[in-house]
Amino acid sequence: MIIGNSGCNIEIKNNILTKTSTNILYNDRLIKQMNKQISFNKNMFKTPTVLSNHINTDTDLFSFDMNYINGYDSIDYFNIIGKYEIDLFLDKIYTQYYIRVLIIVLCKKFFKNLPHTIFLNIVDIHI
Repeated sequence: MIIGNSGCNIEIKNNILTKTSTNILYNDRLIKQMNKQISFNKNMFKTPTVLSNHINTDTDLFSFDMNYINGYDSIDYFNIIGKYEIDLFLDKIYTQYYIRVLIIVLCKKFFKNLPHTIFLNIVDIHI
């Protein structure tokens, strides 16, 4: 068993990583981490897929399972990549940002009664 940066217990078996809260008070925070992990797994960032989640009936502790990927964390990754890879990353961020701003502005101008989130969801699927 490994203790993660957030203090949660981490266990890896058969390329499945299980992250478990260490106390009931941390369950909500770990659920937010899981949801963030799911939302990041779109076009902008590729993250391990969340496979399942549950609350242990004996301990009331929340945990979730995801694919284990042996790789670098973001800080180490940015320390080893070159300028070309950093430029590609920044271009992707800027492109996503400007497309989102453009969609919001156009929706407010031309589709006043339609929520811009509908169009942003379409962009997430196709970019």
